[in-house]
Amino acid sequence: MSIRAYRIIEIKAEKKPSFNLWNDEKLMGFLDEKGYLDGLNKNGGGIIEIPVVILQEALTTNDIVNDIDVIKQLEKGIKIASQKKDIFNREYITYYCY
Repeated sequence: MSIRAYRIIEIKAEKKPSFNLWNDEKLMGFLDEKGYLDGLNKNGGGIIEIPVVILQEALTTNDIVNDIDVIKQLEKGIKIASQKKDIFNREYITYYCY
């Protein structure tokens, strides 16, 4: 079975970022350690998918996420993603990093 690549016609993103790959160093270290940043290019751009359980772990582990705006954005995304599961019954959030 082959995997085909499809051109993306449109990407819609929220106006406010959920987190900043350069500024939220502890969160980025946590996600990198878990292997969720591997899909980004050498400049840190690209599309990644992070399971809700990983984001919940980041929020509940001491001293990973301290910025109130980041906490609010992650909680908002978790709430939305928890209501929408994919065909494999997974809950995850897709981030467009640019």
